[in-house]
Amino acid sequence: MTVSCGHTFCRQCVTSVPTGRCPVDGVEIVNTAHIVNRIVLSQIEDLLTYCCYGLTLSNGTWVVDPSGCKEQITLGKKAEHEATCSYGTSPCPNNAEHCGKFRQRDLSQHLKVCPYTPCHNADKGCEFKGTRECVLDHLKVCGYRGLQRASAHLDDEVQQLLLINQELKNEVTELRDRLDKVELENRALKTEVSRNSSGQQMLQKKFEGLHGTLEVIQRALSKSPAISPSAVEKPRPVSREGRSPSVSSLSYPSQQQPEKWEMPFTFKCIGTYRGHKNTVFSTVACKRKLYSGGADGEVKVWNLDHLSLGCVKTLVGHKRTVHCLSVGHGYLYSAGEDFNIKMWTLDTAEEFKTLENAHENIICSMVICNGYLFTSSHSLIKVWEAKSLTHVHSMQGLYHWVRAMAVSTNKEVLFSGSHNTIDIWDATGKFTPEGKIEHTFGSIYSLTVTHEYLIAGTYNNNIQIFDVDSHSHVRSLAGHISTVSALLVSPSGRFLFSASYDKSIQVWNLENMLPIQSLTRHEAAVNTLSLQEDLLISGSEDTEIKIYKYFQMQIGF
Repeated sequence: MTVSCGHTFCRQCVTSVPTGRCPVDGVEIVNTAHIVNRIVLSQIEDLLTYCCYGLTLSNGTWVVDPSGCKEQITLGKKAEHEATCSYGTSPCPNNAEHCGKFRQRDLSQHLKVCPYTPCHNADKGCEFKGTRECVLDHLKVCGYRGLQRASAHLDDEVQQLLLINQELKNEVTELRDRLDKVELENRALKTEVSRNSSGQQMLQKKFEGLHGTLEVIQRALSKSPAISPSAVEKPRPVSREGRSPSVSSLSYPSQQQPEKWEMPFTFKCIGTYRGHKNTVFSTVACKRKLYSGGADGEVKVWNLDHLSLGCVKTLVGHKRTVHCLSVGHGYLYSAGEDFNIKMWTLDTAEEFKTLENAHENIICSMVICNGYLFTSSHSLIKVWEAKSLTHVHSMQGLYHWVRAMAVSTNKEVLFSGSHNTIDIWDATGKFTPEGKIEHTFGSIYSLTVTHEYLIAGTYNNNIQIFDVDSHSHVRSLAGHISTVSALLVSPSGRFLFSASYDKSIQVWNLENMLPIQSLTRHEAAVNTLSLQEDLLISGSEDTEIKIYKYFQMQIGF
């Protein structure tokens, strides 16, 4: 408001100032009366004006817009009216850049025909866009519709994750203070392990010497009629814990040749395969060829005899991530996020058969045993005739995602891992439940079996070892700092390989339950492991496949 002195005052703070300075801008005022005329203020607020959405700029002059708001309103209510005016403009919520702005009264009509309307499953990853009518038609075949049931369940694992997350936040400060102490302890442990390893190498050398001496004695005794060579018992290897491994732990699976590895040894990276455009989730090796599947929906074939050749063939057909691979009966089997199972001939690497919608959820794992193909998903395992993919049986009554399966060395038992449970099934044709191992180690992400142990990789970062016959818990192996995503045992059952989301691979000696080596060549989570003779293969979220080779270490005494 402007008064007689020419100074502008806020309507709420105009006062009578006969002398002194203006309360608004501080200019000195002499012999000037500032008088509040409240009647004038009231009349100003009652003046009629147009809504801003009823005017348009033409040749530098504001004129009435015939297509805009027709209402005339008082100055006092102008702001209130314009905040709710139906002629106000708003950008298209689907794509403001391409669609632009619309009046409020026209926006609903535009949304009916907007070509950028997203699918209802967009929050689950679907990228489809179209008109509302097109979206409704798309929802009938949307590949993400099956995820809705699984995502609707707030299970114990999610609750556990939230709880752990909160606990981690509370412990960050304390962990920072303890970090230096942990590093000191870690260095001390490494020193102790190195010292124990040296001692073990010495014992191994002595054992070999004794074994040679025993052979000399046996040859001498064989010439003596008084004593039979069978009367002399060969010494058995003694573990560091002071107990001899059972005979079963030293026998070899009939379908594989036992490795000829002797302590001390090491694995060294000899090459890297690159070709996948996204995370590598699965690998399987057969006849000096490696097959890998990933989030790019492709299965790639690699020649392990000529690493420099790279990918020799790419198998396409899956629509989404390939989570699992298996080999048997002359075929390569693949499955994953598109709910389909595919068969490929190993000789020609050509697609042989596809079974669509084999599951209603993501297929997490698969194993082949006794002519059957076992596939697992959310709360369900299905059994198929391996050569025809004919459905044979469904194993129900499971809880949560079944992320891992393994078959016993005698091919009679199937183990399946889920949340806080390992279920035991007949694998010979009856497929009946034979028991379960209940535990509190969280979700099972990986499983493997030897003649002596059932070994599980868990969400809680540790490896849990159970007796394969009594199912009792033997011990835990700690060394990873994140989920143990993959496990693999050597053909003899003496050595264990473990992979984790912590980007590392650990090599373990199962005879003394001690770590041998840590491989840290990947730059992201390691998801899969395979073994082909003296080659160890790993696939990772960094899109790479690493090839490691066994080397015997020479130690002088």
